[in-house]
Amino acid sequence: MRQVLALLIWMTCSAAAQNAAGETRVGTDVRSGIRTDVKYDQVPFGYHVTWIEWDSYFRDSDLRIGDLIVGVDDVRYARKDHNLGLAIGNHAETTFWSKRGATDGQSVKLIVYRDAQELTITGRLRAERFYRNAQGRATMDDGGPERLNAEKDADGRTLFNQSWSGWYEAKTNGISGSYPYIMDGGWERSSFNSRKELEAHLADKPRIDYLAAAYPSKFADAMKRDWERVRDYLQGQAVALSPEALEYRTRIERVTQEVKQYSGKAIADLEA
Repeated sequence: MRQVLALLIWMTCSAAAQNAAGETRVGTDVRSGIRTDVKYDQVPFGYHVTWIEWDSYFRDSDLRIGDLIVGVDDVRYARKDHNLGLAIGNHAETTFWSKRGATDGQSVKLIVYRDAQELTITGRLRAERFYRNAQGRATMDDGGPERLNAEKDADGRTLFNQSWSGWYEAKTNGISGSYPYIMDGGWERSSFNSRKELEAHLADKPRIDYLAAAYPSKFADAMKRDWERVRDYLQGQAVALSPEALEYRTRIERVTQEVKQYSGKAIADLEA
């Protein structure tokens, strides 16, 4: 235990020293930090929120995974003339904001459809950030881990198979096993196995703990909260059921016995 604690303290001090002289550059592209997919046949037409990026200012708003965005500010989406690429959460979203002269921190109103009600949710846009540590290498955040290089311990041994950027992409890309896949209607999929997903998710805890200890940052805090949120979602809540609610477990045995009795009586009557 002392050795593990000493290693964590060394990693924390080392990471802090490496990033003390780092730099953050603010880019010109602004975005919402929201990931969506289009719902062509849904009424009203809009874009379904599948994830909110760790550094999106919309994490401070009431926007939720599963919401349907049907309009932005004065622009209401319509199926007949929508531009998929320019829509919020899509690959050319930055072009849409650039044409409107949007800036970092600008307030934006989303028209959202949720539970058969239309809501207005206010959030802010965020300019893209580029982080570098004292060695000039790109990092995930100010004080965060390096994006591309493999994480190694004090002896130079690789700790994790994926780089931090690759790991983050795998956790948020919407593919099976990712956080959006689980949180965005996972229980509605016929092939969804919550026990298997939970087992795989818990196996990632050492990396989450390492990230929080070695690289204290907003990125680490956000990933820890997301990991805990997904864990709680998969574990669910224990519910005490009444004997009546569990009666279905013995119903088949009772029905089988009743069928045997009726069939036996029918055979006896037939023979008589």
